[in-house]
Amino acid sequence: MFLNQALSLGQKLKSYLVIKVKNATVILLSLLFLICTLTSSVQVKNNHTGILSVIQNLLKTHKLAAIDSSFIKKNLADNSSAPIIALGNKLFYDSLLSKNKNISCGSCHIPKKGFSNNVNLGTGTHGTTLSRNVPHLYNLALGKTFFWDGRATTLEEQLDMVITSKDELDMNYKELVVRLQSDSIYSSLFQKNFPEEGITKKTIKKAIISYEKTLVASDSKFDKFINGDTIVFNEQEKNGFLLFTGKANCIACHKGANLTDNLFHNVGVKTTDVGRMKIDKVGMSKEFESTPYPFFSTFKAFKTPSLRNIKLTGPYFHDGSKASIKEVIKFYNKGGENTDLTGLAKEIVPLNLTEEEIDHLEAFLNTFTSNSTNY
Repeated sequence: MFLNQALSLGQKLKSYLVIKVKNATVILLSLLFLICTLTSSVQVKNNHTGILSVIQNLLKTHKLAAIDSSFIKKNLADNSSAPIIALGNKLFYDSLLSKNKNISCGSCHIPKKGFSNNVNLGTGTHGTTLSRNVPHLYNLALGKTFFWDGRATTLEEQLDMVITSKDELDMNYKELVVRLQSDSIYSSLFQKNFPEEGITKKTIKKAIISYEKTLVASDSKFDKFINGDTIVFNEQEKNGFLLFTGKANCIACHKGANLTDNLFHNVGVKTTDVGRMKIDKVGMSKEFESTPYPFFSTFKAFKTPSLRNIKLTGPYFHDGSKASIKEVIKFYNKGGENTDLTGLAKEIVPLNLTEEEIDHLEAFLNTFTSNSTNY
């Protein structure tokens, strides 16, 4: 095609040469410019295809995958019926679950705030300021441990700890059952959904957890790209992905469909909180081991959070010490901030990212934001 265009212009050039040499010079230069432009466009197209090919290979290498919300609902949500999920939704936002009837699960896990609360630390029923940041609740069905230190290994354990904790809801199930039984609406709903059991500790947890498992973050730009929409990323986002899997090495911990390794790492946050070490002093729970292993592997180590909807879930880290994604990137760019290197994960080193690279990485991280969230 390019050759035909050049020949055609050449014929026109020949006829102009008969008339005026000066004009021919101008046309010759125009012809050369056209050929260079066409060649350049081919190179740009090839470079674009090459970058996409590199990205697709990296996706496979690091086992990054899209979230399949239908799979989570069908296979991991206990096959609960819609009425049970609706009951769990009602309980989740009801302050009857707290000792002073002043807060609910939804007081800290706010849908419009990424199922966190956008403040550094949570607050309990007695006004107690909690010691850690409120984690988001997206894709809990894919979790292996819960809380920043992983002290719960099932959602049932996690819910028990929140409801009965003196610092959080400070309720006992016996009292909670009585409260709900005295409410005619709850009595009716539990009778319909659990006709043989009624209102019990087991059925309360069943309803709430059934609802929590429907909080699926999917359908993001990132998911669309993985599913084959190769033009969804702009240049900044493509460059950010290459940084994520390369120079910035975020992929060392944030991997898989839920963008977490479900492990525990000391990433260099200045803190007096010993983290996972309180639960597992020497890193002997191998399925949850962190690095370096085994010595000091759990000291000030905290669970790798999922990056799903990261744009919505700040502030960040276990103590909420970083207000923005850019602050987090700059934290890692310095190699952390804790001068005590005891137990520091071996991956935490200065990254030497430029300001432009930081912007590109942030742009990519924002592609994890869901266009639709089920809640």
